[in-house]
Amino acid sequence: QEFSGFKSFIKWQDPGFGWLGYRLIRASSSDGYPPSCKNWGAARDVYSIWLPIAGCNVSSNIRFLPGSHKREFEKYLPENSKFTSGEFRLKENIPIERFVRPSVGKNAIIVYHPACIHSEDSSDQINTRLNLEYRFKPDNEN
Repeated sequence: QEFSGFKSFIKWQDPGFGWLGYRLIRASSSDGYPPSCKNWGAARDVYSIWLPIAGCNVSSNIRFLPGSHKREFEKYLPENSKFTSGEFRLKENIPIERFVRPSVGKNAIIVYHPACIHSEDSSDQINTRLNLEYRFKPDNEN
């Protein structure tokens, strides 16, 4: 199969998400999930392209732990999670100051590694965020 005209990529389909999905994170609602990485769930080895649509700012954007794709972290499996079951979450208590919420300008995207610790939560008390996420899995990686 082809991805954007390149045969070196394949489309990857997540049973509950599809090839293209959206996230609606309501202000003050706890919609976003706690820190995790794709490699700890069904999306193992899947890269994400994150595209802001509305309400995206430095308080509401997805947040990342810089350099986290280069090391191992303690994780746990939450009980009775309102999010996808069977997906691990970060066990280590890492100060929020170590995370980064990138400022994403108009017509910009974020591409991130499947082992990158990230969180879809929002600290914005006013704006509701809408973003798109396209997931893909390079077929040339193990």
